[in-house]
Amino acid sequence: MRAACWLPIVAALAFCSPIHAQDTSFVCTSPLILQSDNVGGHFSFNPTGAHGMPTITAGRFVSNPTAIAAEVQGQLIRVTLSITSENWTTPPADRCMSTAIAPLAPGNYTVNAYSVIADSPDSVPQLFLSEPLVVAGGLPAPVGAPTLSSAALAALGLLLALGGFHAVRREAQS
Repeated sequence: MRAACWLPIVAALAFCSPIHAQDTSFVCTSPLILQSDNVGGHFSFNPTGAHGMPTITAGRFVSNPTAIAAEVQGQLIRVTLSITSENWTTPPADRCMSTAIAPLAPGNYTVNAYSVIADSPDSVPQLFLSEPLVVAGGLPAPVGAPTLSSAALAALGLLLALGGFHAVRREAQS
């Protein structure tokens, strides 16, 4: 019977604790796009990426990304890569990262990719790639599964923990 009293607490910890995906960089497979002054990078778009959500993959020439973020504002997609500021004697293979974005309506977009130095708080975003992106019509955009917000998950976890605590106290009093 005591094991059943602990079930709500275990459920609260197991299912309601925040889960963060570990983003890792990988060797870029898209072609290198050089812009002016030997600045450039890699870019690809997958309309049906992870879990049916569109994904953007980007990487900067001769850099090692540590994080990626993408933001859609109208017809502009801003991708920001956090990169490490390492000095190599032999540059490594270019590395990329991917991130999911909301489904895009058919149309013409501009993707601007910026990089910031991850270990420098004064780093100013530097544009390293600007590419057009055409999203064709066809299949309707996939509808995401309903999810709870972080606040709702925290409240649910708290309620489950309180229920488990109450059950344990009630069991101890009887």
